[in-house]
Amino acid sequence: MPTFREFIEFVGIAIDFAGVVAIALGLLYAIYVFATVRTSRTERIRQLRQNLGSGILIGLELLIAADIVRTVIADEIGRGEG
Repeated sequence: MPTFREFIEFVGIAIDFAGVVAIALGLLYAIYVFATVRTSRTERIRQLRQNLGSGILIGLELLIAADIVRTVIADEIGRGEG
């Protein structure tokens, strides 16, 4: 049976994975919208940058959350055990 520390590490890895997936999906969505929307080139590029930035921002927030979970919570658990 996994310990609580192992569970927290698993949660951190799962959030990391979600962050990478969010960035990848954001990229795919931005490219899809760029390719399918029929507006001016300038507007499409602006929208591409905005959509891509949103995907990266969400992904980075998840990656930071995973890092916080692993470092802060896991370290605190370690101090309580030792």
